[in-house]
Amino acid sequence: MLIGYFASARTASGVDEERLDLEPLTLGDLRGILASQHPKFAWASAPSRATLLSRCIFLSNKVALPNMAAVLEATAVVAVLPTFAGE
Repeated sequence: MLIGYFASARTASGVDEERLDLEPLTLGDLRGILASQHPKFAWASAPSRATLLSRCIFLSNKVALPNMAAVLEATAVVAVLPTFAGE
């Protein structure tokens, strides 16, 4: 699975993308894995990664995922985008 980070998610993570070898899983499971693998951000005043990810929109193969129960295939290309207006 390829995970791409955009805008403030990229800045906070300190990486543009990462590849993870995962079986099919739900978006909620992926969000938990991402939060636990990289708990610290590139800058000290950033929110926790779990907090930032809870505010993000996730796309799988360019399609918005409707909820945390959405299933991601192992070959998915996932985009992590911060919300664009408000929270």
